[in-house]
Amino acid sequence: MGPEGLYNRIWGGVIGSGMPNFSYLGEDKIWDVVDYVTTLGQANGGSVTGNAQKGKEVYDSNGCASCHSIDGEGGSSGPDLSNIGALRSASFLRDEILNPGANKPTGEPGLPSRAAYEAYRMYRVTLANGKTVTGTRVNESSFSLQLRDAQGNIISVNKLTAKKIEELPGKSFMPSYKGKLSDEQVNDLVAYLASLEVQR
Repeated sequence: MGPEGLYNRIWGGVIGSGMPNFSYLGEDKIWDVVDYVTTLGQANGGSVTGNAQKGKEVYDSNGCASCHSIDGEGGSSGPDLSNIGALRSASFLRDEILNPGANKPTGEPGLPSRAAYEAYRMYRVTLANGKTVTGTRVNESSFSLQLRDAQGNIISVNKLTAKKIEELPGKSFMPSYKGKLSDEQVNDLVAYLASLEVQR
């Protein structure tokens, strides 16, 4: 759920489930509960063994900022990583570096930390002329689908005339760094990403 999702659940409760709202605790106490519950989810989340400062160097030298942003600086074609250390475990981060897209969380109503990743689901569309377009979904209506391709171009597809529209589970524009980074570099990069957390 991520911290925001947990906060919303604790603050508002869950209608029809027996879980009441705890808004009377106030913002600070609810965030304390969120911080505690978040640590429970990290129990089997792998350990951080690398050096975060060296990991920042790996991040910079491999051009990660061309797609990802941290604190408003960097690209926008990949997820914002400003708070990734609070949202994802070390093992998830390691898996995503080595096998991008394989464990991408799906969106759920009311869970902003997961819903944000909906924008990075891959689709392949076979057009009426037989050509194919691959990209991440930007927007969709009953009649059209807008995709962002690997170069950042927005392509609008008429759903009524497309031959085929298919989701590509486990696919990502992010390249795998398996074999491109040493084990030490991966550990350092994970340590850096795990250290990223927006301070309240």
